[in-house]
Amino acid sequence: MDIKAYHGSSFIGGLFKNSEREYASEYSDTADTHLCLSMPNTQRIYISRFHLHPFFDTFLPEGYLFELLRNFINKREGRADDFTMLYYLAGEWKEG
Repeated sequence: MDIKAYHGSSFIGGLFKNSEREYASEYSDTADTHLCLSMPNTQRIYISRFHLHPFFDTFLPEGYLFELLRNFINKREGRADDFTMLYYLAGEWKEG
């Protein structure tokens, strides 16, 4: 399960889970723009251990909506972590 990121119609890269506790954001070879200022495309892979990158974490809901989404995903997947929740919210995320 990968989350793909686009800028307009151009594929920038994606976010995937390496293991239970490691997330990686990777730019494509042809990426000419970046997702956010804290993750410029000068580095191809950004790894975050134990939690999503802060940029992606901002897209998760809070409070009551978080609980609704978590319960929905728990029923479908058996468990809901932040990556799975973001996948259900974004699927293929497009910017611009």
